[in-house]
Amino acid sequence: MNTKCPHCGSFHTQPGTDDHTICLVCDQSWRGDDSDLPFRVYSYMRSGTHYLMALLHQNFIMPDCQIDTPERQQIAGFVINNKERDTIPWGRLFGSHKPFDYAVRFWPVNRMIYIHRQPVDCIFSLWKLKYSDQMKFESFFNQSRLVAWKQHVDGYALGDAYIVAYENLKKNPVIVMQSIEQHFGMRRKRDVFTDVTKPVGWGPGEGKSGYINDFDDNTQDHVRKVCKSVFGPEYEKIIHA
Repeated sequence: MNTKCPHCGSFHTQPGTDDHTICLVCDQSWRGDDSDLPFRVYSYMRSGTHYLMALLHQNFIMPDCQIDTPERQQIAGFVINNKERDTIPWGRLFGSHKPFDYAVRFWPVNRMIYIHRQPVDCIFSLWKLKYSDQMKFESFFNQSRLVAWKQHVDGYALGDAYIVAYENLKKNPVIVMQSIEQHFGMRRKRDVFTDVTKPVGWGPGEGKSGYINDFDDNTQDHVRKVCKSVFGPEYEKIIHA
């Protein structure tokens, strides 16, 4: 019997490439081995993705989500320098860092969770982790990169994915878990939700945060100028989220 399409419900499907299944009716495709998952987590890089996945895995009853490190590196599209982690208990929950229009071809939007992070923190963390030895932050933090961040976030929000703000998650993970529990009809592993108490991301702590008040005056002026050019008068509220 053919696999049921999670997008339109049709059974007119056939095997595709790279372990994907293709629907002949709606022309969508997805990874067949992930059909048992209640949701997958999507994000722009350095947005607290692993923290959210670890919380979900720790607090909800779900299928085995473990994958090994080389597989996660292949999915991410780059090599991670983490020699201490051979497996990732929540690895199958990861969706993609790709834009929404690409991601929705492989996974139904009603089973997407998207986490976003305050843009200055997010982009600073990415720069600190991967690019700080190549260029100054003032060069890395430019209008085109900030526009790309905004388009990424807006794509998932307008596409009606379930949205989680990293700052809200860190401030009160219990409230966020309760909301996800109700929205997706999840079952708890225990009566009380518990927070993740140790670093769980790739190279935890290496990315750091980019609180604007910690920058020198010239960098603050540059960041504010770029943010204002993209977000307009509301930029201060966004960068101090």
